[in-house]
Amino acid sequence: DWCLSGERLSPAQWSALVFVLLNSEEDLDEFVLRNYQISDECVVRMMPVLKAARKADLSWCVL
Repeated sequence: DWCLSGERLSPAQWSALVFVLLNSEEDLDEFVLRNYQISDECVVRMMPVLKAARKADLSWCVL
């Protein structure tokens, strides 16, 4: 599974990405997953961000 510009991220990189998104100065009013190349791994790894967002757009996901 590939995500984020075709780069395969290590578990540490996923953790860092989620940490940065969750600790951003900007509020997570809406998280639009289609801004990322969606894979099953991407959805699972971004779950903490999706849960923290007030609204999540999953319209491009095949769940």
